[in-house]
Amino acid sequence: MNGSSINDHVQIAVNSNARRIPTVELHTRVKSTKRVVKAKERLSRGVAALLDSAMNENLHGAHSPSQTRDRLLHAAEILVVRDGMVTLSVRRIAAEADVNSALIRYYFGDTDGLLRELAHRNAVLIGTARTRLLDELDKQPAPDLAASIDALVLPLWAPAAMSNRHRAIIVLDEIFARADASLHKAIWAEFAQGVQRVTQALAQALQTSDMTALAWRIRFVTAAALDIPPRAPRSGEALSSPYRPETTEEERLAQFRLFARQALSAL
Repeated sequence: MNGSSINDHVQIAVNSNARRIPTVELHTRVKSTKRVVKAKERLSRGVAALLDSAMNENLHGAHSPSQTRDRLLHAAEILVVRDGMVTLSVRRIAAEADVNSALIRYYFGDTDGLLRELAHRNAVLIGTARTRLLDELDKQPAPDLAASIDALVLPLWAPAAMSNRHRAIIVLDEIFARADASLHKAIWAEFAQGVQRVTQALAQALQTSDMTALAWRIRFVTAAALDIPPRAPRSGEALSSPYRPETTEEERLAQFRLFARQALSAL
């Protein structure tokens, strides 16, 4: 408390109020001041002890700081896809990660900070995959429709940042649907340049000048890649739906590429 003691604060209160406050009321205020100061000190010590306990637990569990961050991000990613953002909480993330809940505050500040990091990691994966495909496309001597469509489609099949059981675009969609405006802006910033480049490549390959119609079709194709809920099975349940035929990811991707070509070629 900046070198001062509880008694110093009490004495200040006494000196400043003694001349105008009745004795009984003055003693009451002095006692109240002591209780408030002590409560603040206990709270400060309690938070510090909680974090120390969490860090000791982490060290004794043989997890490095980077491993613990990844465990928390992995747990959040699983919960976001499996159960949705509505049910997400510090307690559930910590339980899924099997770590002390205080570590979320220690590493990320709060769940919003954790989700921002998770969104960034998944957005970077998609953006990097698209940039690589577009750079290869730029080396070709003439517009290539199939390669341009792949630059749109294949990054949408990139595995999620923390678990290859899901796709990055699905994790992002769940987060984006309930994120605030600042996170929307941050996520879009990861995609803006790639979307602009793939739009230009498709326009050249399709030889179209109707950029509005092309933008809508790109939007619809991207939305179709999000799949229909449920996107992941709950614990102990099989993922089944009359609208979801039993196919491999490779078969689904092949069908989706065909769908995208038909949707875009109709311009």
